[in-house]
Amino acid sequence: MFKNKMVLIALLSIALFYACGKDERPVPEGYTRGVVIETMNSGGYTYMLLNQDGDEVWIAANQIEVKKDDTVYYSKAMEMKDFHSNTMNRDFKKIIFADDCTKNPWGNEKTQNQNPKGMPPMGKGNPHENMSNEKQTDLKIEPIKNGFTIEQIYKQKNSLAGKPVRVKGKVVKFNSQILGKNWVHIQDGTGSAQDFDLPVTTMETFNVGDVVTFEGVLAIDKDFGSGYKFSVIIENAIVVREPAGI
Repeated sequence: MFKNKMVLIALLSIALFYACGKDERPVPEGYTRGVVIETMNSGGYTYMLLNQDGDEVWIAANQIEVKKDDTVYYSKAMEMKDFHSNTMNRDFKKIIFADDCTKNPWGNEKTQNQNPKGMPPMGKGNPHENMSNEKQTDLKIEPIKNGFTIEQIYKQKNSLAGKPVRVKGKVVKFNSQILGKNWVHIQDGTGSAQDFDLPVTTMETFNVGDVVTFEGVLAIDKDFGSGYKFSVIIENAIVVREPAGI
């Protein structure tokens, strides 16, 4: 009888523990764990202030249902400093963009043949293909100081690969929530018939016609599967505000 009561108490304790959102199971290899202190949704994304082993860290992720005291995990992340969120009109001294934030990393496996979130099935077309019908020949964007034109990025892509770059351009196409990201294509009036359009992934939202300065890491020869191939792309870009007079 005593043994049965102890088992019941143990089971109730475990249930209460997980109901509170706290999780003391070993962290899966490659993942970071945090407990939600504060959270809010904006622009299709969830912003969370996490307690990570005593440190308070802001992260942003594809929108998920979380509340205070929930435990979340992520493994694919990129840190950005002095980030300004257009949708929240808020500045973050430091924030981490997490591509795979989840409350259950143990059940997060995907089959190899499963299409990533937001990607159309094979044969349904690639929304990035022929993003802009033609080069906007009347477009002339003044380059950002300490930055590159789109033409320069294509010409110097091998030496710039893996490095942060800045570029200013006009938004000619915007697609949201593909592969868990927002996708922007920009032009600045430079480049030839094959290198005038530059794709950018970001957490921010824009309208066609917006003139934006981006900073992000340049990647080359990226293949996301299902026809998503790019010779050049800027990933996880932030918006850079230019000082007055520039």
